[in-house]
This record gives sequence, C-alpha cells and structure tokens, in this order.
Amino acid sequence: MLPNGITGFRDLNAPYIQEQEKKVFREFCYSIAARYHCVVTSFDIELVGKNFYSAEIRTDEGFLLENAYYPYIAFAKNLDVARIEFTESPFCLTGQNVHVFTLSELAWFC
Repeated sequence: MLPNGITGFRDLNAPYIQEQEKKVFREFCYSIAARYHCVVTSFDIELVGKNFYSAEIRTDEGFLLENAYYPYIAFAKNLDVARIEFTESPFCLTGQNVHVFTLSELAWFC
C-alpha cells in the first residue's frame, strides 16, 4: 500500500506533505552517476502536471524518476507522462534511503 498523499493531491483537511528537497534529488543522482561511471545529462524538477522529479542518467535504460513527496525511485525508458514505459533499475541501490520499485511492483500500481 502506498502512503496517503503520494500523488501530490490531498484532502484539504489533511496535513500538508512537504516536497522532498530538489537539491537532495540532484545530489542523489550525481552520486549514482559517480558510483556507476555515468553522466547526468538533464533534470526536470518542475511538478506541473506530474508528481515526480526526473533525471536523465546516460545508460541504456533512460531516466531515473523519484516521487516528489516520498523517497520512491523508478526507472523508465521514456518520460511520456501519459504512457511511461518502466524498466528495472540498471543500478544496485540497496542500502540507500530510498525504495526502488521493481517492474512487478510498478505493474501492480499501474
């Protein structure tokens, strides 16, 4: 079960959920790139029409996505918000303070 407010939408009577810091997301992406000898080529940290930050990390896989409100990570081949094609993580991110979704978990939610 995903936590309340993960979509960024909430009941106006519910407590406000603070966005994760964009700086922390950038640092996280750069640390992955350094660890796995890749390059971060772009960031999209605007939340207009979506509830996640994204970074293009040059691999064969495409993009790293992180929910803007909770430390949940997914990887995708594209960023077409209407039809994101998710992939398995190309990196071993165990021990991080994030949850990396597998394809089977994402299929359950989508």
